[in-house]
Amino acid sequence: MTAFPAALCEQIGLEGPALSAAMTAFRREQRTLGSLLKNPRARFLPLCGRALLRDKAAGAAFALAAALAVADTYTRAQYRKRGIPDTVYIASLRDIVLWVRDAEWADGVAGLCNAPWIAHTLFLELFWIGRLQFEFSKTDYRQARLPKSARKTAPFPDGAPVLNVHIPASGPLCLPDAIASFAAAQDFFCSYFPEYAFAGFVCDSWLLDERNRSFMRPDSNILQFFSAFDLVVQTRRKNRELLRRLWGKRRAGKRTLAALEEKTSLQRAAKAYLLSGGKSYNGYGFRMPQKSGINPG
Repeated sequence: MTAFPAALCEQIGLEGPALSAAMTAFRREQRTLGSLLKNPRARFLPLCGRALLRDKAAGAAFALAAALAVADTYTRAQYRKRGIPDTVYIASLRDIVLWVRDAEWADGVAGLCNAPWIAHTLFLELFWIGRLQFEFSKTDYRQARLPKSARKTAPFPDGAPVLNVHIPASGPLCLPDAIASFAAAQDFFCSYFPEYAFAGFVCDSWLLDERNRSFMRPDSNILQFFSAFDLVVQTRRKNRELLRRLWGKRRAGKRTLAALEEKTSLQRAAKAYLLSGGKSYNGYGFRMPQKSGINPG
């Protein structure tokens, strides 16, 4: 079993109670972690899932220790095999810190609760490039709950290989930064995954819900983000992301809604919108790749 990856933790900015919890779990679970590293793809999610079901606090600490162990060995080796720069490796793994903060905020534990999401990064399925994250994916319009009319007019066929765009909660979402990320991502995937002939970019997110226009300022970064896409269609899929992203809540009745804090103008506007019966759905954005860097399909 390898030593605790202290250098990696420093590089990604992991600190505080979560770091201490991961170090303790790392020492306590040496045998289990050693077994994990023999076949990380097959064992990471089952081990983390069972640990979190037994005890959320202890399981979160174990999941974080396991993610760090895999990242420092398997993930690092795969990046080097592809020749991917360490800057992308470290940037992508900083997502661990965001989900550690989410676990503390939403679940009250020190560690990692969303192991399935972090697995995408550990196993080179998702990369953080600039302001945005990009994931290997295929369009699935039924799962996304696109209306049938939208499926017929979508610029990419159902089942097409695409890069699915995610927006990490890492600060303001400025349109110029997003545009720069798209360009950098296209160059990145064409350079390091030339075998992946992607049709373009898609984004299935609450940030692209047209209903946001009813309570957000027209010049807000979120509404400006719409213009990064060639086409945005509205889906029939409800979500709780507005609650979770602004207040760390997965659900809330009227009494809970009324008690929500209003520290920002967006919180105030969103709270009034929800109290008036407003709902949040996902929008689905399409962005065509630029011809200069597109992989041949």
